[in-house]
Amino acid sequence: PGSTRVVWTASDFWPVRSTVRTATRAVPPSRCSWAKPSKSRRKTRCSWACARAPGRWEAQGIRASRARATTPAQPHQRRRGGREIRTEARTSQEIERLRQYFEQAPLGYQSLDENGNFLAVNQAWLDIFGYSRDEVIGSNFSVFLVDEWKQHFLENFPRFKALGEILGVEFEMVRKDGSTIMVAFNGRIGRTAEGLFQQTHCLLRDISSERQAQEIVQKSHESILAILDGIPMDIYVADMQTYEILFANRHMEDSFGHSLVGLICYKAYRQSEHPCPHCTNDRLMDENGKPAGVF
Repeated sequence: PGSTRVVWTASDFWPVRSTVRTATRAVPPSRCSWAKPSKSRRKTRCSWACARAPGRWEAQGIRASRARATTPAQPHQRRRGGREIRTEARTSQEIERLRQYFEQAPLGYQSLDENGNFLAVNQAWLDIFGYSRDEVIGSNFSVFLVDEWKQHFLENFPRFKALGEILGVEFEMVRKDGSTIMVAFNGRIGRTAEGLFQQTHCLLRDISSERQAQEIVQKSHESILAILDGIPMDIYVADMQTYEILFANRHMEDSFGHSLVGLICYKAYRQSEHPCPHCTNDRLMDENGKPAGVF
C-alpha cells in the first residue's frame, strides 16, 4: 500500500521513472497485464489492471515522465547512425563511379532542356569542339550550328521530343576555332515518373572523315561515268543474277531513244522472254564466285 518508485528499463522502451499508486490487495503477477506505453513528446501514459474471480480489480492509472536517455539507449542510437553513414558513403561512391563513366566515355554526350539549352556535356564533347564547360552550359544548341542548319534544328527538335528517340540524325557544327564538322546523333528523351519531358540524352560522333571519304568516292564515280558517256559505242552494266540494267552510257541510250536503266537486258535489247543463248555471264565468274577476268 502507498506509493512505490519504479524504473522501467525494457530494451524496446525509452527509460522512464514512474510513480505508481498500487492496489490495496495483492494479486499474483501472472494475473496482471500491462499496456505498452506510448512514446509522446513529453509524457508517457500506461495502464495496468488485475483480476481475480469472481470480481475484477479496478484499473489503476500510471502517469510516467520520460527520464533522460540512459546508457543502454545510446549504443542503439550509435548503431543506427553508423548504418546511415555507411549508406551515405556507398551512395556517394556510386555517384562518383557514374560520374567517372560519364566523363571518360569515348563518345561525346550532351543533355538539353525542353528549350534546347545545354544542361550537361562530358569531356569528350568538350574535346571535340574545343569549348570550355562554362561556354556551353546554358547556351542553346543552335548557337553551335552552321547557319544553314539552325532552322533545321528549330523545326525538328519538337519532333524529337514527341517521338522520344532519334537515330543517326546529322548536323554540321562549328568548333571554337571556326572550323566545321559533321556529327551524327543518337538520342532519347528522359521523362519524369509522370511521363513528362525532363531532358534529352544524346551521344554524338564525328563523322567528318566518313563524309569526306564518301565525297571522294562520289567524285570518282562521277568521273568514271563521264568517261563512259564520252566513249562513242554502246556500254552498259547489268546485274548478273537478275539481268537488270544498272547503267547505260549516253551513246547507247541515244541509240535506243530512251533510258534503259531498270529494264531487263534481254527484253530491252532482243524483246525476248529468256536470257540470250550466247550470254557470257557464266564465263565471267569462276567456280568460287570470284571474277574470272576479262572475257
